[in-house]
Amino acid sequence: MKFPPLLPVVAAACVCMLGCGMGGGSGHPGHVNPDFVLSLSSAQSWSGGASGSEVYTIQVRFVGGFSGTVALAVTGLPNGITGTLSALSISASGTSTLTLTGAEPAIGSYPFTISGTSGSLAHTVDTSLFVPGPVATNVLIPPGALDGSDGPKITNYLENNPTVTGGTFQVEWSAIDNGSSYNWSYSDNLYSAWATLGKKVNFIFWANADSSSSDCTDGQFGDPTAGNCAVPMYVWQALGSKNYTVCTPSNADGPQRIPNYFNSAFQDNYKSFIKAMLAHYGNGNYPKLGYIRIGLGRGGETIPVGDWDSGDACSEAFASWGLNDNTITTTWEPYLQSMLNVEAQNNPGNVQLMVGITPMTGGGVPQFVANTAVPLKIGFGSQGLQESDVNNCASATADWCDLFNTYTGKVPLELQTVAQSCPDNSCVTGSLANLLPFAVFNKVTILEIYYQDWLVAYDPNYPGYTQSYQAVLESANTGQ
Repeated sequence: MKFPPLLPVVAAACVCMLGCGMGGGSGHPGHVNPDFVLSLSSAQSWSGGASGSEVYTIQVRFVGGFSGTVALAVTGLPNGITGTLSALSISASGTSTLTLTGAEPAIGSYPFTISGTSGSLAHTVDTSLFVPGPVATNVLIPPGALDGSDGPKITNYLENNPTVTGGTFQVEWSAIDNGSSYNWSYSDNLYSAWATLGKKVNFIFWANADSSSSDCTDGQFGDPTAGNCAVPMYVWQALGSKNYTVCTPSNADGPQRIPNYFNSAFQDNYKSFIKAMLAHYGNGNYPKLGYIRIGLGRGGETIPVGDWDSGDACSEAFASWGLNDNTITTTWEPYLQSMLNVEAQNNPGNVQLMVGITPMTGGGVPQFVANTAVPLKIGFGSQGLQESDVNNCASATADWCDLFNTYTGKVPLELQTVAQSCPDNSCVTGSLANLLPFAVFNKVTILEIYYQDWLVAYDPNYPGYTQSYQAVLESANTGQ
């Protein structure tokens, strides 16, 4: 990989075997038997290039008065990789450095084991060497963008751009569902235009718009008086005024009508749409389909709405419907699980599904969603990648860094920046020049990049144009 190893090196703690017996032994409460604890801290990603090295730090901690010597060993390394320990044994609490050297393995994840033994005591740490590969670099295109002033620029600079893996189109539920039938022309036309060019096509279906609008041209069956064109008009009518509220989320440019997700008029109709959508796009006639991310809350995410718990009209309404900081695990998470189960049960098997892992105050929603999605073969990702994540993997937005480390190689892993970036690194999102190498190093497989950032990279006349963006996009796309 050409990405510099110093920028994204972040400690990623592995699960360790705690060999100490707490509360057992001689029968005294809290007694700790003499033992040792083996743990590991490392970036766990090959950064040495075609021929280089990767360093892991092994920590041995003595507990309960243990005074033996711990012998260390490494087994299961991939062919061509040699592991060298700075200390083969530890006679007091301390560390040993494991250095992996050799020719870079093929792209993939290679599990291996570090063991420590002392007499009859033996503990192991299972870990892996990750070799990053090419990442899907997709253009994120919101409803209406192709018809706006930037539409011709997207066509001129991106549609035939070899660095663009595909187009990721945000499509509103109401663009298709009129209450009595489904009209797929809007999304099918998007598919045809990009598939004809040989590009992958991905869809993010919105049940609830993440910005206000009175122009429901793209959400053709929406209600232009609602400030939320994603929900079909017939669903608003079925919900009735007691099951929606009006507020202005922080990310919206005006007031929006927000639905009660728990009401059957919303939930049953959205489930029916999901089933029909999967039957339509899973019928074998869409070979360039990459993945589908189904929004279960705001936009393509899994949070009810921006500022849902801020004390405004939205949070008051959610509280009256049973959702607050103290009930996330008993109301919102079961809702998410139910919807994910519907997706998995109705997937014909040839559609790669994705889900967002948006954090919510008062609950571990990202971990819950990832842990629920992966056994269902649903990929996951965060739509909050930002500058504060860089060099702070352990505290990355939505805990994506640790979750990616846990589920590498099991499902696709996606990242989208929290908003359009800034080449001078002066905004919350930060610069792609920093973000993309960091994301690739930390095992992302899909990048959703705002179309504006793509134009910053490739349109010489676009505000902020910089060739530095081209370099990181092309490096991510090629794996070089």
